[in-house]
Amino acid sequence: MKLRLQLYVFILGLILPLRNIYCQESLSPDDEQRFAYAKDHLYADGKYMQAIDYCSAILDRRHNAAVFELRAKCYRASGDYADAVKDYTEALQGDRSAVVYEDRGMSNFCIEDYGQAVQDLTEAIRLSLLEDPNMAAYDFLLYEARGRTYLQLGQYSDAISDLTVASDNGSASASIEILSPMLHNNMLDDIKDFTTRLLKPQANGSSLITDSSLKNYVTALYVLSSNHDAVIACSYIDDAINQYEGFQKSCYKSLISDMHYAKACINQMAGNDSLAYAFYTKAFNSNSRQEDIKSKIDVLKVKLGIDVIPPSITLVNPVPDPLKKKMIEVATGTIDLYGKVQDSSGVASLTVNDKTISKIEEDGTFIASLDLEPGINNVTINATDKFENKSTKTIKINLVEPTDSSQQEDVAAIPELFTYANYYAVLIGEKDYTDAGFQDLQSPASDALDLKKILSTYYQFDPAHITTLINSSRTNILDTLTSIASGLTQDDNLLIFYAGHGAVKRLGTKVIGGYVIPSDAKKDSYATYIKSDDLKETIETSEAKHILFIVDACFAGTLFRGTMDEAPKSIQNLYKQTSRQMISSGNVEEVPDNGQFIKNLKEYLTENKNPFFSSLDLYNFLVKNDDTTTPQRGTIADLGDTGGDFIFAKK
Repeated sequence: MKLRLQLYVFILGLILPLRNIYCQESLSPDDEQRFAYAKDHLYADGKYMQAIDYCSAILDRRHNAAVFELRAKCYRASGDYADAVKDYTEALQGDRSAVVYEDRGMSNFCIEDYGQAVQDLTEAIRLSLLEDPNMAAYDFLLYEARGRTYLQLGQYSDAISDLTVASDNGSASASIEILSPMLHNNMLDDIKDFTTRLLKPQANGSSLITDSSLKNYVTALYVLSSNHDAVIACSYIDDAINQYEGFQKSCYKSLISDMHYAKACINQMAGNDSLAYAFYTKAFNSNSRQEDIKSKIDVLKVKLGIDVIPPSITLVNPVPDPLKKKMIEVATGTIDLYGKVQDSSGVASLTVNDKTISKIEEDGTFIASLDLEPGINNVTINATDKFENKSTKTIKINLVEPTDSSQQEDVAAIPELFTYANYYAVLIGEKDYTDAGFQDLQSPASDALDLKKILSTYYQFDPAHITTLINSSRTNILDTLTSIASGLTQDDNLLIFYAGHGAVKRLGTKVIGGYVIPSDAKKDSYATYIKSDDLKETIETSEAKHILFIVDACFAGTLFRGTMDEAPKSIQNLYKQTSRQMISSGNVEEVPDNGQFIKNLKEYLTENKNPFFSSLDLYNFLVKNDDTTTPQRGTIADLGDTGGDFIFAKK
């Protein structure tokens, strides 16, 4: 394994410089001077808009990674984070360095694309480890940034793990930020340890915390975790909120939200349910991704007798045709959508495709004018009442355009069913394991990210419908799969990819169970693994038309035992029938990290020229081209498979 890692690092060292040369156009001597002036004078002096103009003029003539990166830095410094992300993405075509991934991750954080920010920061950490396996002091800041991002996503265990790394390497800010995810997980003993250390006077008599607001925040949590005196803790948290002037981190505005959450917890402990409800609501309005807060709000609503029923949304005209998969067909590009929204406590807000509808009649009637594009248009109606109860209604409107006979022939070649098909994916890469009993792997994280790019580039997978989980916990993996699968309809297809360690459980020589192993698992503790029944439970209530598991792990063939399928000839007939299937990299055997299976999978998906193909076509290629393991394919029993197949559709 060590030799293979050394070889991988050696080859990577050869490939990356070649890629940089290939992707980067050289600058002329004049543009070199302009670039140097923009970098060393304009950017250094804070004249960001002028530096942007210089860079833009150069990029009109040459695509150069260094110029894209400088312009991205200028955009970021001036607060234009969306354009910064675009330019960092261009820069990565020629400079796939940890620094550029970090900068793009921080910019994605600023536009609240936290999922992509986690991916960028994870790649920055991976590249930093390749450059320095001992981790230079600089790198703990990456863990701090990623931990902060996990906190925004409500992934508290992951946040604690990363912030612990940063704290252990000397980051006082990480030692403060870690308190919030610990409070979310009710880890009062750990909070006591951290707050005691933060408040302890240093050898020179000074304190680790100089900001009075932060000191009061930490003191409030120390009191709460030490003697549970909610009255005194309330006093300190009130002072912290009143004194708060902002945390000195670009785009990092969540500390005041953490204080609001802490105040809510303290008041709930003191029995002040009304104040707890008010401050939980403030915290949730700041970040609705922290779903545990919503649960606390709902509990308090019931206890306080507050309305918990969300608004009702009714479509009045046009009405979907149930015989056409609830599709509305129209022939004009602009329509008026009539609906009715009602709630006993009153409607606070109504949006149609994120556009606010300000005029609502007394009986709840509203009108929304829609400009449609040819083909399928997704329309989402969101309503919120005065107690923050929310409801959503989604419809599809098909703008039909007249076609001549030649166009009709082309359309007829495509299965009609795909007009309504939506593709979702959950891509899981478990690379770094917390238990020393598991050897860390090299490729699962990059494999998951590669598949995301392949699926969104070549196939009908909207990037917004692809969820990537890197080094994720058991709970988060199962919760994410359940949440996504349960929200799908018969128009939807779900691909689930897992790469990481796998395990098999035997009774004598008999195999009695197969498992995949999440990054937070404990060695030989099967209760911390993910067994086949756990995975089946995540999808058993899903209405999705097709669900396909692709598993690249040791012993993956033991996960689901089923019969091998022979695909019918017609793609359309395959799609009509429901399917629940799995393809694995091997059977009851160990498979290598970064083995032939994953290479063949990525090759087939990238090089395939057919507009439609089935999972059986994919499996046949994998078997034919892998002489190292024995890939398996089978039906997942007892989940409603009726003989269909997952169909990959190219763009």
